[in-house]
Amino acid sequence: MKKYFVYELKKSLFVTLALAVIATAVYLVSVLTDTVKVDYKYFSVPVETILVLGGAMSVIIPIWKLGYLMKKRSVDLYYSLPLSHTRILAVKLLAGLIALFAPYTIAYWVGSIAALASVGKYINGVCFVSMYFASLIPMAIIYSLTAFLFTRANRFVDGVAFVIMTGMSLEMIMVVVLKVVTLYDKSYEFFKYYFNSIYYTPFGSLILIWEYFSKAIMNETVNIRINAVDIVGLALIAVLGLAAGIGLLFAEKRAKAENCEQISESFFGYKVMIPLYTFLLALLGSYDSFILAAVIAAAAYAASVLYKRTPKIGWKFAVIVGVAFIVGVGLSFIPPVAYYD
Repeated sequence: MKKYFVYELKKSLFVTLALAVIATAVYLVSVLTDTVKVDYKYFSVPVETILVLGGAMSVIIPIWKLGYLMKKRSVDLYYSLPLSHTRILAVKLLAGLIALFAPYTIAYWVGSIAALASVGKYINGVCFVSMYFASLIPMAIIYSLTAFLFTRANRFVDGVAFVIMTGMSLEMIMVVVLKVVTLYDKSYEFFKYYFNSIYYTPFGSLILIWEYFSKAIMNETVNIRINAVDIVGLALIAVLGLAAGIGLLFAEKRAKAENCEQISESFFGYKVMIPLYTFLLALLGSYDSFILAAVIAAAAYAASVLYKRTPKIGWKFAVIVGVAFIVGVGLSFIPPVAYYD
């Protein structure tokens, strides 16, 4: 296993170096552009740039490293190795984490040192250290969730769709819940100003870090509005990230090579997400326009075709999606009580 791990590191070396060069160049240009101003009266340290790069790599790298599970040829090759499926996956995941954190670390500190050299006496440089360590855990959570959701699929396109649809589903649910609650009870109107559904996405923690440290580094007063509902979202995503990592390794024990490139039937994918999104979108906006309702119905059918890989999506699934659409549209037309107060 040690030899295989070394092999994976060598195999990832070129991509890792390329990511390090690209990330460093992007962040360094951003830092030098934003921090150099006349008399230093107006300047900022663009920490959002490195956090966006870190978040993007946390999604891209697990998809890249685990892409071998999406092709029959590569699956047969890797599963023929004298190692268990779980060990192969563990090595891939660990090599991927190194390919993630190494470029991020290089880019982060090169950009931070450049910022300190440019406007160091005007900013709180100690915050760079705190922000670096604070950002590693959210990136690991994004990496874990992406790896789990991607591997629930049986082909590459499905895996990417699962990452997007399932990864953003909690936020979508909370957006609809917030809209319904505030429409039917004015006493919950304050949630519009304090609740942030972005904390129910894998990227919520990175955004919170950006909001805090972008001000702390500039020695500005930090005033972030976050309530118990937001904290629940952040905690829930963290727990799901941990569970995803553990579940991924356990699920690999039951993985079968013959499932590769077959229809993706996981409950973490199309089977649940298409009806869910159809219901939520219909409930959220179909009352505003007949055209919008038609677009939602067409999108639901298109997603179902992608799922089934044929225009004939089957009557059972068609009924499920149809019921979800009809119920969503029906509920969207119920007049809010708040309108009559």
